[in-house]
Amino acid sequence: MNRAPEKIPTPGISAHDLESIISRSAPEIEQLLLQPVLVTGGSGFVGRWLIETLVAASLKMAINAEIVSLNRVTTAWQGELVRRGLLQVVNADISKSFHLDQGFGYVFHCATPASAALNESNPAEMQRIIEQGAENIIQLFSETSTRVVNVSSGAVYGIQPADLQCFKEEWMYSSRRVLPNSAYHHAKVGAEERFNRALNHSSIEVVHARLFAFLAPLLPLDQHFAAGNFIRDAVNNSPIIISGDHRTVRTYMYGTDLVVWLIATAVLGRSGDAYNIGSPYETTIGELASQIARIAGSTAGVSFIGTPDLTLPAHRYVPCTTRTQRELGVTLDVRLEEAVERTLRWCRLTMQ
Repeated sequence: MNRAPEKIPTPGISAHDLESIISRSAPEIEQLLLQPVLVTGGSGFVGRWLIETLVAASLKMAINAEIVSLNRVTTAWQGELVRRGLLQVVNADISKSFHLDQGFGYVFHCATPASAALNESNPAEMQRIIEQGAENIIQLFSETSTRVVNVSSGAVYGIQPADLQCFKEEWMYSSRRVLPNSAYHHAKVGAEERFNRALNHSSIEVVHARLFAFLAPLLPLDQHFAAGNFIRDAVNNSPIIISGDHRTVRTYMYGTDLVVWLIATAVLGRSGDAYNIGSPYETTIGELASQIARIAGSTAGVSFIGTPDLTLPAHRYVPCTTRTQRELGVTLDVRLEEAVERTLRWCRLTMQ
C-alpha cells in the first residue's frame, strides 16, 4: 500500500541535497525500498545521511517503505520520524548478540567506532567492537539472501607509499600494507575477511564499500576529523591551526555523492567485491584550511605551527575510483569548493 507524499522538514540535510540524491538514484532507491532496509550505526555520520535520504525518498516516491535503524543513541530527529511511523529504531549494541523480528532485503552495516581516542586508549576494545559487529551481522543473516553493504574504510590499505598515485581495490592484497599501531586498520581488515569467509558457507551477499574522507553536513565538528574542525573554527572566526604536516594529501567527497555511490554499491555491486568511495581529486591539508578560511570570510586565517620534515615525502591518502565509477555508473557531482560552501551554510544554521 502506497503512502501519500508528506512534507517532512529535514534539519540535517537540505531539501536541495535530498532532491539531488533522489533524482540521481531513483531506480536504485526504488529497488532498495521494495524490501525492508536496515541501517546499523544509524546515529553516525554515514547512517544519518542514509536514513534521511531513504525516508525522504519513500515520501517523494510514495513507497510504503520499512526502514530500520540500529543504534545505541537515537537523535531527536529520528525520534520524530519514529513518532510519525516513518522509521523504526532498535536500540542495541552491535558488539553484543541481539535479535531482530523481521527479515531485510538490504543491510547497510555502518556501525563502527571511528574514534582516534579509542584507537589510542583502548585499541583492543576498538578491534573487538568492529570484528564482533561483523560477526553478529553474519550470524543474523547467514541463512538469508540479504545483501549486506559492509561499510569499510580506506584504512584497510595501510600506509600509502609515496610512489603510489592512488589505492586500487587490489592493493588490499599487497604485502606492503601495514599499520602496526592502528587497531582500526587491523579491525577493518579482519571484518572484511570475516564477511568474505562467510560467503563460502552462507547464502548472504556482501559488498564492501571502502570509504575515504568526507566534507558535508552532519560531519562531527569536535573530533579527529580535520575538515570538520576547520569548518568550526572558520565559522567562529578563530584561527585554523595546523600542527601537523600541511603538505599531507587528502581528498574529500560531499555527502550527496557518498549516498549515491553507497546506494549504487548496494544494488549494483558484485557480491564479494570491494569499491572505493571517495573523491579522486587531491588537495593538501594546508590548501583545504586556506580554502575554508577564504570561503567563510574568516579574518583569523590559518596558523601553521607544525614543522614538517621536508626530507620525507608528504603522507598521501587517495583512492582510485575507476572501478566504482565504471562498474556502478556513478559520477562525482560536487567538487570541493561547493562542498565547503554547503557545509559552511549548514554549520552556520546549526550554530545559531
